Amino acid sequence: MKVGEGLEVYTKVECRGLKTDKFGNLYFAEVSNSWIGKFKKAALQKLFKKTLTKEDLRAQVIMLYDGKEWAGAEHPMAIEIEREFIYWTQNQVDPDRKTHGAIHKAFTEPFVVKAPFRTYEVRQVKRSKSIAATDHYILFSGTEWITS
Repeated sequence: MKVGEGLEVYTKVECRGLKTDKFGNLYFAEVSNSWIGKFKKAALQKLFKKTLTKEDLRAQVIMLYDGKEWAGAEHPMAIEIEREFIYWTQNQVDPDRKTHGAIHKAFTEPFVVKAPFRTYEVRQVKRSKSIAATDHYILFSGTEWITS
């Protein structure tokens, strides 16, 4: 993951769905280890001004939702921020657990439980990919449409 010109923050990870909120915080889906993280704006600004090292920034990453603790955060693919909510698509197909394309909704600042409070299951899609949100709609793309 690179932030700015020549500022490589993480290596050997696969990040998707970089989004910022209205406060300038940076959110990302870390696909290879199944979690959703956040960098606060203040830490990023210090990195850009070179008053914070990459190692210090790595120590300040906030793990919002961990796929090892909650199945709904396994295999996140894309994220979207809408006001105080974060949405992400789940790119997991597991016939034994009857999982398929899903969209999860949670708070950008988990208050009590670090788990989404709403899941939209998309039974016609096996793999949800990209996502966008408006005030009234959630739009997404997917692959492997189920026709039966």
